[in-house]
Amino acid sequence: MNVFDSILVSINEVLGQFLHMGSSMSSNAALALGLF
Repeated sequence: MNVFDSILVSINEVLGQFLHMGSSMSSNAALALGLF
């Protein structure tokens, strides 16, 4: 469980950085990839 939690946190941090740097289209693509 701790491993999964750490992985989810790291993924969320990476997605957050992409959303911050990317445009609306890039953020939507990142969210779509995150769902799959």
